[in-house]
Amino acid sequence: MTSKTGTLAELDALMSPEALTKAKHRAKDILLGMQLAQLRESLGLTQSDVAKIMGVTQPTISSMESNGLNLKVETVERYIAACGGHHTTIQATLPGGERIEMVL
Repeated sequence: MTSKTGTLAELDALMSPEALTKAKHRAKDILLGMQLAQLRESLGLTQSDVAKIMGVTQPTISSMESNGLNLKVETVERYIAACGGHHTTIQATLPGGERIEMVL
């Protein structure tokens, strides 16, 4: 069996613009879930610990961490608060390069 490898840019070029946009959004969802799990684990918390504090079930936390699908900002903020974090902010870079930060 022969396998063909290419750069990410070459693979991107093979995708339709719609499929590429969808793939990029999915990658961001996965990354967010991974970051949530990493935060929790770095604090020595279990999924059950975070679930109890948030008032949800452990499978809900598992889904958040494995999928990260369409998480609302409020949900991410509650997760961070359950881990002991506070003063959650969102940073954005505007088209002119200006960076802004919003406190949630």
